[in-house]
Amino acid sequence: MSDSLLNPLKQAIAEGEELREKEYDIRKRRVELQHNELKIREAQQNAFGNLPIGQNTIARASLLADENEEYVRLAKNSATFLNMDIFKDKVALFPRNILLFGAETGTGKSTTVANFTEAYLRKAKRVLIITNEEYTTDILNRVVFLFHNWAYTNHDEITEEQLAICRKMYPVLLKKIEIIDDKFNGLGGTTTTLEGIQGICNTITRQFNAGQEPYDAVLIDYVQNIKYSTQNPGLVQWQVLDRLGAYLDNWKSQYPAPILLFSQLKSTNADNADFKDRIEKFRAIMNHATTAIEVRADRENLRTEWTFRKNRFKGAVGISVFTGYDKGRYIDYNQEFMNKIRLKKEAKKHAELMGGIFTKE
Repeated sequence: MSDSLLNPLKQAIAEGEELREKEYDIRKRRVELQHNELKIREAQQNAFGNLPIGQNTIARASLLADENEEYVRLAKNSATFLNMDIFKDKVALFPRNILLFGAETGTGKSTTVANFTEAYLRKAKRVLIITNEEYTTDILNRVVFLFHNWAYTNHDEITEEQLAICRKMYPVLLKKIEIIDDKFNGLGGTTTTLEGIQGICNTITRQFNAGQEPYDAVLIDYVQNIKYSTQNPGLVQWQVLDRLGAYLDNWKSQYPAPILLFSQLKSTNADNADFKDRIEKFRAIMNHATTAIEVRADRENLRTEWTFRKNRFKGAVGISVFTGYDKGRYIDYNQEFMNKIRLKKEAKKHAELMGGIFTKE
């Protein structure tokens, strides 16, 4: 048989063999996943039939008392959100809590992450940021600019001097901040898959149990970009997020840091729109969050409204507090700030009026 006929035949046979091997790998993986799920269900079913009801009450009471005392001590030593008195006794910023911050697109999630991180650093605390939204350099730049009271707006306006200071501060910041983005594993999926998030949490838990210093807060920005499951690719996103919520609810008692979740909200003009219904694809997170806050930016008045939609422990449900906004920083919204904004608005109106007069023929 000539080479012109033999070579294509060999190639077709090789390609067929390669395809069969790939199909086998896929079937094998699918069967392994289904088998693991079956084993978990069987173990759960057996456990249901052997519940220790009415047993070990003294030992259980002792463990519960230890847990209760530890929780109360943690609550008494709670940090103050953004180091601002207006949030004192309103935000449960201590371990075993999931804090949900919801905002519409472009109205404060990234700003809140940066302000929170900078405030924690000033208290010599460590922060872990899990991001699938911003570039790592943008997160670091926001913190650097906050430290220097600079406005972080357009990249093309950053000066050479500011770039040099960023280079100098990056290694200092990374001693206290760990930022994990989607490509952190070198392949992708680190912060956009259920298993990626679980892998991060499991890793820092092992490190803590091995004696390493824990992070003082864990931030996830933002939850709606967690879309897939590598082990169960057939899950739709709401199912992925539902499993994420259940996982974090359990994990919060295993790691000594509050969890801050940042969530996308659907826009609305109705004041009575239900907050839970506006959480895109993740309504169930409200069942796990201990505190839920809606963040609304009022750009005209350079202020931000923080409305408490859920507060399991602090009794602040339904109330709103306000902060001012200056060069990317949340500041006290006091009479002095309000007067300053009023004068600015009056000066702007006056300039517009005078400009209109002088441009008339």
